Amino acid sequence: MQAQPAFYKCPVCGSIITEIKYLSGNTIGAVFFSDAYLEAPMMPPYGITYIGCTNCGEVFLSVPNEVKIGGEEAQKALEGASQMIAQLQNIVETEKENIEAKKAEFFKI
Repeated sequence: MQAQPAFYKCPVCGSIITEIKYLSGNTIGAVFFSDAYLEAPMMPPYGITYIGCTNCGEVFLSVPNEVKIGGEEAQKALEGASQMIAQLQNIVETEKENIEAKKAEFFKI
């Protein structure tokens, strides 16, 4: 189950990075070890979290850099994320077309 997004401010360039946090998970398919270690792929990550800035590439700890933003600033951050998703989808479509063209050329379809 998803929670509200968390926002982080890059300590180098000041960009706002958006992350969706999860409220719950499950232990289906988990492996329990005798030393109490749990390997559960469907559980949200816990512990120290590092964030990578999509603008400058800086990697930083999430905890001291979380910011509470709202209103216009939050809307801008979400719009930026939506634009990035659209750009990535365009790149994927272009690459699919390139692959199909190369297949056709290779197999002379």
